[in-house]
Amino acid sequence: MLVLACFLSLIFGSFGAMFSDCNSRRGSNATQPQDGGPSANGNQTRTPKFQEVSAGKGTTKGGAPFSTQAFETEDGTRVSVFRENWDSPQRADEELEIRIKDSLEIIERGPRASERRGHRGERVVARFTKNSASEPGITILWTDGQQLFSISSSSLTVALEFEKRFHR
Repeated sequence: MLVLACFLSLIFGSFGAMFSDCNSRRGSNATQPQDGGPSANGNQTRTPKFQEVSAGKGTTKGGAPFSTQAFETEDGTRVSVFRENWDSPQRADEELEIRIKDSLEIIERGPRASERRGHRGERVVARFTKNSASEPGITILWTDGQQLFSISSSSLTVALEFEKRFHR
């Protein structure tokens, strides 16, 4: 039950402080504010700053250890990151398939590659319903060996930027 409470508190944010067993209210910055180069119209573009708001770890219902962190941008957009350590690459692949089965839409799907390491698993960008009463959310999932990673946010742009900065 604690794992479910931790998961819900990280996804929906407002309950985060209620579950002290799974969250630590840390004030560390994932990045410092950065200004990008000029945009097409000549204005400066601003890349989001991600502030860590909670972190936790536990065990999934399937028995895999996991760690999780939640971040928030200056405008209040939340990003949740999960890393699960399964007992084999095949099991991580199975869990990926289970997760995407309930998606509303697969936006992108393909191999996850690295210049240094070559093929590293599969990557999926999907749209899910957060819950029955709210707007859809975006989740980027990928496998890397026996690990399954996910980045979730209400904003596709924010989720992709987080992945680009911290997980590429």
